[in-house]
Amino acid sequence: MTDIEKEIQKVEQEVARNKVELRELEMILYDLKRKLEKEMAFELNENLVITKDHIKLLKRLEFEQSEPGYYAIGTDVKCPFGDSDVRSDVRKILGRKISSKEFEKLMKELPLALNKLIEKFEV
Repeated sequence: MTDIEKEIQKVEQEVARNKVELRELEMILYDLKRKLEKEMAFELNENLVITKDHIKLLKRLEFEQSEPGYYAIGTDVKCPFGDSDVRSDVRKILGRKISSKEFEKLMKELPLALNKLIEKFEV
């Protein structure tokens, strides 16, 4: 093996080692982001006040079962209100224009609002 081949092998080993470290760091970062999302959702849920906008949107959500044999209920992520233009659907349902910031806030709050309403419902 020549000196150049040895150097190539050495560099390839270093690259492989760095790839493993990078994957580990990416996994740690992913876990931390998920924890932050859960923490933020919990704080949001604690302070959430259900509004008429939440109710209007919840009434129009189209629920579906995931796949046959699975028992997860959800909405089509691309068409939760029926059409593929979710922002347009929200504007139509609310009967007014909304900013991107308000749209994002409402969409994050919807599942939390639904959970709060169900928790309060008694049979």
